[in-house]
Amino acid sequence: MLKSAAGIDLVHVPYKGAAAVVSDAVGGQINLASATYAPSVEYIRSKRLVPLTVMEPKRLPALPDVPAAAERYPGVTISIWFGIMVPAGVEPDVRAKLENAVKKVVANPEYANKLKAAGFEATQETAAEMKARIEREVKLFGEVAKKAGIKPE
Repeated sequence: MLKSAAGIDLVHVPYKGAAAVVSDAVGGQINLASATYAPSVEYIRSKRLVPLTVMEPKRLPALPDVPAAAERYPGVTISIWFGIMVPAGVEPDVRAKLENAVKKVVANPEYANKLKAAGFEATQETAAEMKARIEREVKLFGEVAKKAGIKPE
């Protein structure tokens, strides 16, 4: 998505996790890396990594001086999110109890502060909102893959 919008040539090198890509960036084995905030934060603080952009729709509170990619390239955003899901056949009352339990956790300031320290924001979506998010992202990244000529292996 960024490669296409910025008109730059990048080579995708798959890694098995963020720790390895961050380590290679810090060590100089690669010139550019895309990684989440948590494994990068200490290297950013120590000035061993320089963040160029964040892919979230807006700047991160933890990195207020780092622009969001969408500021320069509208529509170029990738949000990191985590969802809690249950099988389709779970009884509605059980689902409701689980949703309420998650709401309590998300509303807990201690939990929110821990997430914030890792570069995340505690939010909760309804089941319908989560379904719509997944459908939008499947469509969006399907289009990105098609435009880039990416095929399943």
